[in-house]
Amino acid sequence: MAIDVQRVERSDELALKGGEDVVRLRQAVRDRAVAVGFSLVDQTKIVTAASELARNAEVMREYLSI
Repeated sequence: MAIDVQRVERSDELALKGGEDVVRLRQAVRDRAVAVGFSLVDQTKIVTAASELARNAEVMREYLSI
């Protein structure tokens, strides 16, 4: 299945204020990856990447006290 990576149909924003929000983010990203048609392996990769970015943002927020 070919995926058109040039087109963005929708974008979402999720506030990250704690660990529970990272869980919500992971589920939202997985739902989107399934809807787009990513394989299970690709779903896992993109969910893992999003989760790591969210956790890094959380660490930086705490480090910078913002």
